Amino acid sequence: MTSALSKYAFINAKLRARISKNLPDDRIDEMIKAKSLLESIEHLKDTPFDVIYSVYSETGDIRTAEKELLKKEIALFIELLKYVDARTGEYIQALALRYEVSNLKNCIRLFFDRTLRGRDISLQTPYLIHEKIVNNYSCDRIIHANSPEELVESLQDTPYYDVVKSTADELKETSTVFPIEIALDRFYYDNLFSRLSACLTSRDKDIALQVFHLDVDVENIDRMMRFKHFYAMEAEKAFRYIIPYGVVHVNMEHFRRMYENEDISGIIEALMEKSDASLKTLFKADVRERYARLSFIEKIAEHILLYEARKILFGPPFTIGIILAYFILKQDEIKKIMTILNAKNYNYQPERISGLL
Repeated sequence: MTSALSKYAFINAKLRARISKNLPDDRIDEMIKAKSLLESIEHLKDTPFDVIYSVYSETGDIRTAEKELLKKEIALFIELLKYVDARTGEYIQALALRYEVSNLKNCIRLFFDRTLRGRDISLQTPYLIHEKIVNNYSCDRIIHANSPEELVESLQDTPYYDVVKSTADELKETSTVFPIEIALDRFYYDNLFSRLSACLTSRDKDIALQVFHLDVDVENIDRMMRFKHFYAMEAEKAFRYIIPYGVVHVNMEHFRRMYENEDISGIIEALMEKSDASLKTLFKADVRERYARLSFIEKIAEHILLYEARKILFGPPFTIGIILAYFILKQDEIKKIMTILNAKNYNYQPERISGLL
């Protein structure tokens, strides 16, 4: 059996080196305070994000730059498969499905816009990732399908065929891609939990489960924020779309009060029981003014997840934890960078940008 040292030694060194190059807070502040989008992007030169600088310099298109950054990160993640055994590789591929599912949802949105809304999608298609991530599917076949039935057929021989087929009728009835997107998210987490349970050693499984449940909490709370504030969805309907892992799922009464009345105290307690993170270390602002806001819960869950990822870096070095820590910290960094750049693109003021992070 492959030892933990031989399995993770190279990966540990490689990913820790990349994590050490994450942008420091003062560089982030400089980007926020920059007077223009171009000036903000210039702060990324000679950093791990220099692909944004180089692509934007050539194209002047921030979305193309974002696409190339994601492709670079996906390539690095898939490269890890070379250095682990087949079972651990299955779990890494299950993690990488997050990128693939996100891209697939973008394809399906464009199919929906073209066929059901009659919109011109030609300006949007260049931002899809056409290269294989984990599974083979054709973005072109998906976006140029002429009916929900053809959409389903375009995913034949992929893990997504049954997922999309089971929701195709609802897509036609509701004229929205919402059911398919929810089903694809559920597929991602169900598959990840299955691979986690089946493929990892006992020690790796314990580490991965802690991160998995916190990640689900972030997804569930973000989802409920959208359901409540953008869709004005009734609580009972919203509950049907909860991913069945994590704090929210096992504390439904707390969650009901949070959702209906923004009474968040019970959920805060449930979240904090899963981590030794201190609320005082999570926020610089006076939390009392934000305490009644449902969005505060989302921030707590996100920060606990990041706290646990950073804590992994100080734990045993030769475990699946280093991959998970990199995955979480890099996703957060990319999200932060792109939030700043997109805000700069719309001429947001620095104070407003800081509030988005």
